[in-house]
Amino acid sequence: MAPEDIPNEIDSGEQSPDDFAFVSEELTSQEKESLKSHLLRSREETRSAIAKRLIALLGITVASTIILSGVVILTPSNDSDRDSKFTFSKDVFSILLSTQTGLIGAALGFYFGSKEDG
Repeated sequence: MAPEDIPNEIDSGEQSPDDFAFVSEELTSQEKESLKSHLLRSREETRSAIAKRLIALLGITVASTIILSGVVILTPSNDSDRDSKFTFSKDVFSILLSTQTGLIGAALGFYFGSKEDG
């Protein structure tokens, strides 16, 4: 199928309200409200699951970075080598923490910022 054969609605990812008119005609108002309630509840459950997983990922990263930094710092070595290991582990910790905090903050802000009052 050539790209010019694809209708514009599919190209843009947009659908007109007429595409779902058959659903609207077959449902009663009680069924519509039940469906709306179910969809809103499902959306909130998904947002909650995403938030929990992202926060768990951040916690795991912080804990593992602290443990690995401790192992690197506490391994026997001379004083100059210990300073370079400390600097390296401090840099890794700050890079991982700031990067993940920014990304997780953006994701959580998007999901919970787009929350609709229903």
